[in-house]
Amino acid sequence: MAIGPVRRDLKNGLNQLRSRNIGNRCQYVLYDSKYQECPLPDIFGSGLPPPEKDHYWSLLNGKTLYASHGGVCYKYTPNEHQQIHVSSPAHLQANHEEADTLIAFHLENITYNAVIIRTSDTDVLVILIGFLGKKKPERENSVNHNNGLWQWQQQAKGKLKPLEIVEKDAAGRYLHLFTCMGEVDGDVNIEVASEFVCKMYSQPKDKPLTNIKRIDCALLPPSRRALDKKLQRAQYVSILWNHANFTCPDQGLSPTDYGWSANGNLLQPVWFDGPSLPDALFTDRDNNKDDSNDTCSDSNETTIVKSTDVDSDADDHIYHEPSDDEAWSEDSDTDSQDVD
Repeated sequence: MAIGPVRRDLKNGLNQLRSRNIGNRCQYVLYDSKYQECPLPDIFGSGLPPPEKDHYWSLLNGKTLYASHGGVCYKYTPNEHQQIHVSSPAHLQANHEEADTLIAFHLENITYNAVIIRTSDTDVLVILIGFLGKKKPERENSVNHNNGLWQWQQQAKGKLKPLEIVEKDAAGRYLHLFTCMGEVDGDVNIEVASEFVCKMYSQPKDKPLTNIKRIDCALLPPSRRALDKKLQRAQYVSILWNHANFTCPDQGLSPTDYGWSANGNLLQPVWFDGPSLPDALFTDRDNNKDDSNDTCSDSNETTIVKSTDVDSDADDHIYHEPSDDEAWSEDSDTDSQDVD
């Protein structure tokens, strides 16, 4: 399998304009989600294009085109009568939520010796690396962990730092962690995951909180409960990627069991379970209403006693300020000097 080169200037913001020529769209290296609106089924219809669209037959140039649109894979085959036959091959129909995994599924059903994939999405590259591991069993243990590793993209941490941490792990515990994340019955060790996250958020400075006014709370590591949900979501996506060459990559799993909640047709992340603050920070005024007077009386008496104690010992804690004629140094213990 050969992967074609990808230019570095593909994502150029507003300068990335859609071509009016459908042929240029299909030939352009960045054929991504922005071109999913290409109405191929509407253009070819039932296989007999109208006269004003005969030029699409010549556009295919005798080649067979496969395109997924609306969850259905279509096959467009031009014939010698300048017509395009449209069909839906049963073996190419799959239930994939993203096109990233659908690419691996189509590769599973391609019989050609060499395939060129053009994309600017690094997620596709990682999925294909795992796909190669399945095709070559001798490399399976060394590449399939990439699917789990790529899910640990934390806030402003990117991909390089997690990869460097894994490379420095001589024991291979992190590789085993990410390999287990891609399996349905994988045993994900949250203790090892916590250690990995702490290394991701570690600071090289001795005092990282010196300039506390510029601290971004989004750069702080997640709590244990938030990490548990993050781990579940990462495992779910890792399972999808690890089974991208299957018809149903989710393996019958529900995202609501992996750190997501359903809100109509939308999925929302569950950040953590339980209250956001400990119950010890709150008091029940209704239950303590009857004892409020006694509590105030006791607290006042205690306060008076404490005030008396402080006043009685005040002379022993009077700050002694050196006079103008008296030398002062940082080593002088003025607080412990007795007042004459």
